[in-house]
Amino acid sequence: MLLHTAGLFLLTMSMVDSGEIKFAKRQNSKYTYMALVPSYVGAGTNATIQVLFAKPVTNERLTAKLFELTWYGNGNYTRKIRSVVTQYVPRRVADTKIYLPIPAISSWGRYEIEVSGTGPVTFQNSTSVSFQRRKNAIFIQTDKAMYKPGDRVQYRVFVVDSKLSLADPFLDIEIFNPKGNKIDELVGVRNKFGISGYLQLPTLPMLGNWRIYVKSNEPGDSENFYFEVKKYVLPQFEVSVELDAFGRTTDTSLNGRATAKYTFGDPVAGTCVLTIRKRYESGFYHPKGVRRDLTLINGEATFSVPIDLVKTLIYDELDYETFLVHANCTETMTGQTLEGEGEIRYHSNQYRLEFFPNMADNFKPGFDPYKVSAKVKMQDGSPPELKPTDDKTVRFTFTFFTDEPVIGQIENRISFANYSLICPFINGEVVLKKSKTYPIGADGSIKFELPIPSNIATFSIKAEYSGVTAVKEVSRFRSPTNNFLRIRMLNANAMSSLKINDFVTMEIDSTIGGMKIYWMVCSF
Repeated sequence: MLLHTAGLFLLTMSMVDSGEIKFAKRQNSKYTYMALVPSYVGAGTNATIQVLFAKPVTNERLTAKLFELTWYGNGNYTRKIRSVVTQYVPRRVADTKIYLPIPAISSWGRYEIEVSGTGPVTFQNSTSVSFQRRKNAIFIQTDKAMYKPGDRVQYRVFVVDSKLSLADPFLDIEIFNPKGNKIDELVGVRNKFGISGYLQLPTLPMLGNWRIYVKSNEPGDSENFYFEVKKYVLPQFEVSVELDAFGRTTDTSLNGRATAKYTFGDPVAGTCVLTIRKRYESGFYHPKGVRRDLTLINGEATFSVPIDLVKTLIYDELDYETFLVHANCTETMTGQTLEGEGEIRYHSNQYRLEFFPNMADNFKPGFDPYKVSAKVKMQDGSPPELKPTDDKTVRFTFTFFTDEPVIGQIENRISFANYSLICPFINGEVVLKKSKTYPIGADGSIKFELPIPSNIATFSIKAEYSGVTAVKEVSRFRSPTNNFLRIRMLNANAMSSLKINDFVTMEIDSTIGGMKIYWMVCSF
């Protein structure tokens, strides 16, 4: 098994003898292995490859190679060895590291790392890697992201190598205005702990995005950084547009309110231009929007636009359509104009029905029943507003597909006289079960456990409520031995607040007994 090291994961494996994972020619072995390969390699560095075995090995010969791939127009490609290293493991070890030198390659290209082993464990596998041509990383910092005319731009530049240690190559630092004219430069400067400098902006500078360009004497090492220069006028008032959380296609009008208030809370006297348009316009074949002039009364302007007008002038299909309501408010005293915006999306059904995102996509036979969690929401995500006369149950329908004949009787199974359903699996059957309703909780959630019959390969769950539908498809987890391992983090709710030195409680179950569990945590 060859994996990229790109995240935090937990690996567990059984210590029972099993067939070795092969990628070229399969042979029987008492061991399993795993090789961790970096996703990225940098020129002039060593790629660290960690090889782990489920049991200690002796007299294992490991080889790692870096290939450069050349592709041709007919789809064929050739591989050229750019680096190779061989390591011999004479003593009894369960894990070892290979350091593969990465040459100073000048072209980007496509590259692969191949890891192979001979001895107690014979394997060979390769994976593609991304190549970083730069030897060092250049960082540019400024004291602010935006500057006003006459400000002083203070910047700092420092360089780190592939080991995140400070480096001190010679640097050229150039500063350009928005038109690309060079305004300032430092040539051949060098300081391991960073180079600091400043640029004094004139009182009438060119407004826009300025650029700091840094280049080192190492090939390919360069970096750009942008900062903005603009006039900033402190706004005297703010404009907001208030709309309903969502719209219904049965609504007769689009209602809302535009508000303009000074920063200290007093209302603004003036006028407001209201514009309504689609969130995503339809080119030259529909009007761009609807406009209406309003007068601010006590800093507010309420509006009610007939839906028929919106349908006629903008778009006749409202379901799942989003509209933007834009307000330009002008203060009568100064003539200053500021703007605000809101959006509203229309739905033919006020409810949403969803399965919980953390519901498993797979199930493992032999463990607890499959846990089902769904939720009824309003279209804005709030709990459902159910009236006393509304249905307070959700209907669920279950369809199971087996890959072997069904054994015994299945409760609540539906059959049709003179007809049989064709299963997607050759020797399997389709098992339809009678629909069942479950009550909706106060927060709109529905939770229950679903027993899984024997020999089930896949199944689907269909949930229905008040005209909305949600479907969840689940498949059986595959195992060559039909034995399974399950790992659960008992304090999973605390994941976002875990700190260094905190304890994580894990629960590990297995469908077989008398086994050892080896686990490893990798982070980056």
